[in-house]
Amino acid sequence: MAKYAIVEFVDDKSVAAVPVKWLTEEEDMCWWPPSTRNFSSLVKNLADPCDNWIQFNVRVLGKAGKSVIFAAEL
Repeated sequence: MAKYAIVEFVDDKSVAAVPVKWLTEEEDMCWWPPSTRNFSSLVKNLADPCDNWIQFNVRVLGKAGKSVIFAAEL
């Protein structure tokens, strides 16, 4: 089972690797923390989304079952 998803944010076309649990059931929205200060730790530890997180429209580009190190130059 995939633990991570590579998503493209619809509004600004940026790309990120996030835990699959951050996606909505339809996989067209992604929960995002209000601060990216601890972002890497949240992703690595497969943190659960919190009530104060924001949802963004996304398109899932792919999924991976193990830790993902993702870098993109746009």
